[in-house]
Amino acid sequence: MRHSGSMKYQLTALLIAGLSAVSCTPNQQQGAAVGGVAGAAVGAIAGGSGTSTAQGALLGAGIGATAAALQESSRNQNSGYNEPYRAPRNNDYPYAERTSTPGEVLSPYSPYNVMDVRGLRPGSLARDPSSGKMFRVP
Repeated sequence: MRHSGSMKYQLTALLIAGLSAVSCTPNQQQGAAVGGVAGAAVGAIAGGSGTSTAQGALLGAGIGATAAALQESSRNQNSGYNEPYRAPRNNDYPYAERTSTPGEVLSPYSPYNVMDVRGLRPGSLARDPSSGKMFRVP
């Protein structure tokens, strides 16, 4: 049984798309997979050759991974975990620890993540997304 040249292109496209998605987050990998399959289908229908199928798969995988990354970025920006928070007047919140990098602090809660607090004033409250607990910006 002979394999056509188009099958080689399809396998090559799937291998390249799979390898390029390895370093992505799970959502980005899923977006790349869905985009790659859809792109390969469109390429096969529109072009009818192995080359167009491979090109469609690669283009679809790239678009799918990019769309997923943009959704994640938007979700992270809208989560508001570093927005100033007005709490009842008490001093029960611990202060984060300064790091050597301006605008970054070490959370007072385990696992003691480095947090980006640029744009927040000293003394304001921020939320550690790992623990969900509030702390004061030094």
